Amino acid sequence: DVASRPTWTITGPGTGLSITIGGRGLILPTYTITAGMTVTIEYADGGWTIKNNLGTNLYTQLGPAPWFLEFPPGTSIVDVSMADATAATAIQAIYPERREVMY
Repeated sequence: DVASRPTWTITGPGTGLSITIGGRGLILPTYTITAGMTVTIEYADGGWTIKNNLGTNLYTQLGPAPWFLEFPPGTSIVDVSMADATAATAIQAIYPERREVMY
């Protein structure tokens, strides 16, 4: 097994999103995700992007030294926190199964 890069979709409302695996991750310390708005974090075309549903690049909203999350091989524990969340707030991580083939 090898690391897998999930696509994260976060649906508001909420403020100060933090997502970490093993103490490493990313935070949007002051960014507010309003009700019905989404933030998508994904790896595509050789790089990571973080955008809201309007297509706005949110990289400048990230805290210092962000680490874009990958699921390492095996079991992962993901810590998520966000202030002002409601029953409508949601987070989803969809990841491709990956295997390393040895010849």
